[in-house]
Amino acid sequence: MTKYQGSISPVQAGRAIVASILLVVTILVLAVRDTTTILSEENQRLRDQVVLLTTEQSQQQKLIEDLANELSVELEGLRSETTTQIEAARKTVAATKEELENAIEEGKEVTLTEVVNAWRGRIAFIQCEFNFLGARLTQRGAATFFVFDDTPTLVTNRHVVEGFSGDFVKCHYRFPKDDDNIQFPESVIAFGASDELEEPDYATVELTSPNPYVRTLQRTAQAQICATRPQIGDEVIILGFPTIGSSRDVTATEGIIAAVEENYYVTSAKVDSGNSGGAAIHVEDQCYLGIPTFTALGQAESLARILRADQIDF
Repeated sequence: MTKYQGSISPVQAGRAIVASILLVVTILVLAVRDTTTILSEENQRLRDQVVLLTTEQSQQQKLIEDLANELSVELEGLRSETTTQIEAARKTVAATKEELENAIEEGKEVTLTEVVNAWRGRIAFIQCEFNFLGARLTQRGAATFFVFDDTPTLVTNRHVVEGFSGDFVKCHYRFPKDDDNIQFPESVIAFGASDELEEPDYATVELTSPNPYVRTLQRTAQAQICATRPQIGDEVIILGFPTIGSSRDVTATEGIIAAVEENYYVTSAKVDSGNSGGAAIHVEDQCYLGIPTFTALGQAESLARILRADQIDF
């Protein structure tokens, strides 16, 4: 057998190499095992952090939802409260506005021109003819337009459309804002009847042949009859067609209520025969007081009588 002195035999060298390889493998295995352990631990730590973060996020999300719900409830309450306050404020403003308008209206001084213009279009000129002993007699007066039971009607004095004697021939009426002279027969005239007055001096004329102007009045005219009696000293306007005035348009005279005498108001406003059947208007309330009927002495300067509206069977 050959011996190798001073050197390592091949067998020994191979064993050394194998041992070295095993050592390296062992070290690598241990290193990998340690690394795997470390990675596993790190992975677990990360997983724990993710779970923790997820839990915190879920809690935060729930907190946000709870806060959102609370805010929604509070906002709804505020919205409801605000809506109620706004509605209350609107009602307050509307009421205040109405009060101011009423105060302004009450404080507003009514002018005579406004009163005349409000009633002028409803005052009709009336002229009637009668035969008396072969002669033709003519008398004139005025009337005020009303609507009774949907029927256009003129209210006037009895003596305007009834002759003291003689036979009725014809009558016609005309409004200041209308050019038509419209005739009416005796059959449409009704005379006043009252328990208090044997023959109250008023009559009504039913307008059976209304023209467009009358039909317009029928739709727009309001009754506006005074609901309360005037006080002595209240202003009054007399509207009519006095002989000293115009027959084409109304003449207005003003005065006061000077006294109350049985079924009449006594007025200082100038009245003559042509005013008969016209309208006496209360200035402040702009309402119909009654019919200017006659003067005590038959003169324009005398105190005139107004047949009270409550004596007329409307």
